[in-house]
Amino acid sequence: MKMVLDVSYMVMATVNFISIKRLLPWKAFTEKNEFYDRYT
Repeated sequence: MKMVLDVSYMVMATVNFISIKRLLPWKAFTEKNEFYDRYT
């Protein structure tokens, strides 16, 4: 069950990232890097 939640979270995060990237490419790029630094 946890795997399903992780996958759905990743899908939602990807969709959010793509929509943000369309509006604010540089800000989204920075936030993406911060996200990886924080969670990996």
